[in-house]
Amino acid sequence: MKSGLRIASLLASGTEIVDLLGLGDQLVAISHECDYPPRLMDRPRVTRAVIDKKTKQVYLKRRGIE
Repeated sequence: MKSGLRIASLLASGTEIVDLLGLGDQLVAISHECDYPPRLMDRPRVTRAVIDKKTKQVYLKRRGIE
């Protein structure tokens, strides 16, 4: 069944659900947080992190959360 449906996943769990439903071939984009399943990681990323890693580490260290 080939439809014109195109899916962009904005949540990592959404990407996994799309794959489990067998719709991975219709997934055209994923979020920056997606890391599974590996076979779908070649899709373009449509989101990005707002806080970079270094800023996040400094914030957590100051809060004693690290």
